[in-house]
Amino acid sequence: MLAEKKLLRYLGGSFALSHRKTDGAQTRCDIIQRDMLHWKINLEGATIMTEKKATLYDLVKKQSTITQQLLENDGELTPEIEAMIKKVDEELPKKVDSYATLMDKLKSEVSYLKELEKSISSKRKAVENVLKNLDTRVKQVVMEVGELAGDYYTYKPVKQGKKLVIDSNQKFDKCYLTETVVTEVNKKLIQEDLELGEVIPGAELVPVVSVRKYFKGGDK
Repeated sequence: MLAEKKLLRYLGGSFALSHRKTDGAQTRCDIIQRDMLHWKINLEGATIMTEKKATLYDLVKKQSTITQQLLENDGELTPEIEAMIKKVDEELPKKVDSYATLMDKLKSEVSYLKELEKSISSKRKAVENVLKNLDTRVKQVVMEVGELAGDYYTYKPVKQGKKLVIDSNQKFDKCYLTETVVTEVNKKLIQEDLELGEVIPGAELVPVVSVRKYFKGGDK
């Protein structure tokens, strides 16, 4: 505001001056027009830097505020409410479209990354299989000959205790068996009883709501 007042005061005095030639080739009018452009750019730049764009939540919240104010004013449209309505009507559709466009781009990005993950995972598994096969070959040879020596590296068998191997087809005595009980919640039965009106502490049926994007004339 202070900058605008300075600009107006400057212009008011400058336009009253004659258009006589200055020391340079420019007239006083040329200088004023140049300065006007300079001030205009600075003022617009300051406005852009200080203006905060409303978020989607802000705009929707402002709609609720407008509705509440209309109810309080018995439906009377004051200049302030009209200004708010105009601002929301202008900004909200653009914001919604921006969200939809951005979400479409992100969905495409997610699909691309998933395919990339599959490709990388496939290559990783292939490399792991090659490594596993090489490791198996080296172990087999070392177990047979006892040692493998190269110019820089040597493979030797190292005892690391004993490993238990169980034959899944073998039947063991009861003393070697242990019983494991697994208790799970029967979700299907609980849902059926809730739908019949039963009250079950710790369980409830909540509505599931999905959001679908619609285009004019159809949905996607």
